Amino acid sequence: MKKFIILSLLFTNFIFGQITITTPSGRIVPKQAADKIPPVINITEPAIHNLNLVTVKNKKLKLIGNVLDDSKLLSFSVNNREVRLDGSNNFEDEVELKPGNNTIDFKAIDEYKNVGQYNIKVFFQSDRSAPLITITEPKIIEGEEFIHKKVTLTIRGKVFDESGIRDVFVNNYKAAILPSNEFFADVNLIEGINTLIVKATDSTYNVGEKMIKVIYQSDNEGPIIAILEPPVSRGSVVVSKKEIQTLKGIATDISGVFEVMVNNRRTMLNSNGEFTLDLYLSVGDNQIIVNSADTKMNVSIDTFTITRKLEELITAGKYFALIIGIDDYNGVWTPLKNAVNDAKAVEGLISSEYNFDEIIPLYNEEATRKKIIQKFEQLAAKVTKDDNVMIFYSGHGEFKQQLNKGYWVPVDAASRSTADYISNSDIQTYLNGIPSKHTLLVTDACFSGDIFRGRTNELPFEDSEKYYKEVYKRISRAALTSGGVEPVTDGGREGHSVFTYYLLKALRENNAKYFTAGQVFNAINIPVTNNSEQTPVFQPIKNTGDEGGQFIFVKKK
Repeated sequence: MKKFIILSLLFTNFIFGQITITTPSGRIVPKQAADKIPPVINITEPAIHNLNLVTVKNKKLKLIGNVLDDSKLLSFSVNNREVRLDGSNNFEDEVELKPGNNTIDFKAIDEYKNVGQYNIKVFFQSDRSAPLITITEPKIIEGEEFIHKKVTLTIRGKVFDESGIRDVFVNNYKAAILPSNEFFADVNLIEGINTLIVKATDSTYNVGEKMIKVIYQSDNEGPIIAILEPPVSRGSVVVSKKEIQTLKGIATDISGVFEVMVNNRRTMLNSNGEFTLDLYLSVGDNQIIVNSADTKMNVSIDTFTITRKLEELITAGKYFALIIGIDDYNGVWTPLKNAVNDAKAVEGLISSEYNFDEIIPLYNEEATRKKIIQKFEQLAAKVTKDDNVMIFYSGHGEFKQQLNKGYWVPVDAASRSTADYISNSDIQTYLNGIPSKHTLLVTDACFSGDIFRGRTNELPFEDSEKYYKEVYKRISRAALTSGGVEPVTDGGREGHSVFTYYLLKALRENNAKYFTAGQVFNAINIPVTNNSEQTPVFQPIKNTGDEGGQFIFVKKK
C-alpha cells in the first residue's frame, strides 16, 4: 500500500520526467511551456471603450488595475516609471497629462523574462474657461447696491465648471461647498460700503470672480407689525362676533424679533415672527396695543380698536335648517294632507323673516330613509361649534310598545317593520354628532315625545340682553314636539295642523329681535292644548350634550 501512494504522488508531479504546473485556464502543462506566457495587464480605471481611446478634461489622470501571471513578477512600470504592486498584484497610480494626445504604456516582466505590454491613448481636452458663479443670497439686482442692517452677512450661491471646483473664497473667507456645488460663507461688514469678491477656482486652476457691493447700515428701527386676524389697518375699528378673539399677526425685522406684547401680555412667537394671542373682549370698545421689540431693543407700536356688541355675539355663527315634510305615503301608511304644506310654510317664514344662512328641504319622494340620514351626516360635516341648527319634521310617527321606542316613518317605508324607520335613538345619535352651539328639533308627528329626558334647570326668563347672552352662551340640544307618546291629528286650521298653525303664528307675530325656543313653546302651548287632543312638549333631548342653553330665532332687520 505505501508503495502505491508514493507512485501516485510521483505521477501527479511528473509527466515523462517533466515538472508540470496548472495555467490560469486550468490546463496542466509542462513548466517549461508555461514560462512562455507573458503577464496580462488589466485596466479598471479609467473606463476604456473603443480603440483604447479615452477623453478627459482633468490634467491629472488616475490609473487603477492589476497584473495576472502564474510566475513571480520582477517589475511593473507605467511610462518607464516603476510602479509598486500590492500582494495581490493590484496597482494604483496617477499621471500628469499634456494638452492633446497622450500615450500611456504599461509593462510587466515575470521571473522568466516574459514581457507583458499594454497601452492606452488619452486625449486631454484642457479646460480654459473660468467657473460660472451665481449669487442666490442676498437677492441682488445686477449693478445695484444692496443695503444690509446686520454686521454679519451670509453669502450663498452656486458655482459651475465642467472640470470640477477646487475651492471658493469670499473676501479671503473660505466658503463651504456642498456636493451640489452650492456654497455659503459668513462675512463681517463695516459701516458704509463693502466690496465683496467671490472667487472660484476649478480643478485646472481657472479662476472666476464676481463682485457685489453691500452697504451696511446699523439697525435703529423697530419691527414692522402686520395684523392678519382680525383684518385691520392702523387705528381702525373692528366689530367682533366673539367673546374670545384670536389675534394673529407677523412682526419682521432685519435684526430679528425679540418679543411681541399685546396689551402687556406676551404672545406666542415663532421663529418666523408670527404671533398669536387669545383676547377676552368686554362689551363695547376694546383698545388693542401691539408692542414689538427687535433684538437691538428697537420698538414699534400698533394700535386699533375691537368693538364687541351683544347683537353680534348672538349671531356669531351660521344658521342652518333641515325641513322635512311627507304626505305621499304608500302601502300600509295612509297619505297625509297637511305635512308638506306645513313644512313649506315653515321654510318660507324662517327664510323671509329670520336669519337663516342655508335651508335644506326634503319633501315627499325626496324624504327617503337614506336621504334623511345623509342630510344629518352632511350637517355633522359642515356645521361648526359656533353654528345653530333647526330641524323640522312633519310626517308619520310610530311607537313600538314592545321595544318602548318611537320612530320617524320615511316616505319609502314599505311595511310596519322597524327596519324601514328611523328611531328616536338614532336621531339622538345624529344630533349628538352635529357640533353646533344650539340644535332645535321641531317635530309634528305621532309619538314624537319619546325623544326626551327629564327637564334640566333653566334660567328664569327675562327680557334683557343679559338673559339672551347667557342662554346663547350655553350649549343646547332641545326638541319642541306636537305631543308626547301619543297620536296627533293630521287635520287643523287653514291648511295646517293645529301645532304648525300656532307655531307659524307665534313666529310671524313676534316683533322682538330675539325669540328663544322656550318663548315659542310658551306662545303655542295653551292654544294647541285648548284646540286639539294633544299637548306640546319642550324639553332637552337626552344623551346629546345639552347644557341648559336656548336656540334663539334672530329676526331680520
